[in-house]
Amino acid sequence: MRTRRRKNAQLIKTRKKVGKFLQRRRKDLGLNQDQVAKILNYKDKQAISNIERGVAPLPFNRIKKLANLLKLERKRLAKLACLDKDPDLFKDIEFVYIKPPEDEEQITDESKFMIPVITPAMCAKWKDFSNLSFPREVAEQYELGESNDPNAFYALMEGETEAEKIIQPGDLLLIEPNHPIGNKDLVLLVTNRGFKVRKLVKTPHGDALQPLDSDYDATCYEESKNNALFFIRALKRKVNKERLD
Repeated sequence: MRTRRRKNAQLIKTRKKVGKFLQRRRKDLGLNQDQVAKILNYKDKQAISNIERGVAPLPFNRIKKLANLLKLERKRLAKLACLDKDPDLFKDIEFVYIKPPEDEEQITDESKFMIPVITPAMCAKWKDFSNLSFPREVAEQYELGESNDPNAFYALMEGETEAEKIIQPGDLLLIEPNHPIGNKDLVLLVTNRGFKVRKLVKTPHGDALQPLDSDYDATCYEESKNNALFFIRALKRKVNKERLD
């Protein structure tokens, strides 16, 4: 009985996470629940409300229409629907690095939402680094995350990295653009050619960026319209389940 209750609680929790993501996406596109209900052939908006509140599961038979309406990749939306049947999919994550918030009590359920993922190649289109809505506008992939920054995004590390022992291809760096950067914080250096991970070191002569590989020296950082520094909150790494079996 207890096992069943735990599974039901986890199922409801998962549905709420999916529902919050769909609600946020709907609002970003300026749609109300009545409009979504009509396009998905529901008799009223209550069905949409139930999905967004986690009361009802995401319907497989309406995935195609919902994906087109919300401008989401169909297979990504189908994956969210699968979470209703297998909530344990969310456990396939390992937090390798995380800097806790200054006030732990600030983290609430509302801080958890589907966060956009961007790749180095997408940075070529990021002309204005002050436009913090860019990651959400161009992302085709989303990952569940926890952040108090509404502009948070994940940076997907691809190819060879400069510090393989610390950062590996496939790692997701949780970026909080609105978070102030302090001395010795890990930061993401973003340019229109991609991004790099550095440690910010404040010196009497100005800010310097220290590569994570100690074989390289720190370099002075000069802010310009062609680059930006963003605070790194955490690093998420997918756990290879085959290694654990």
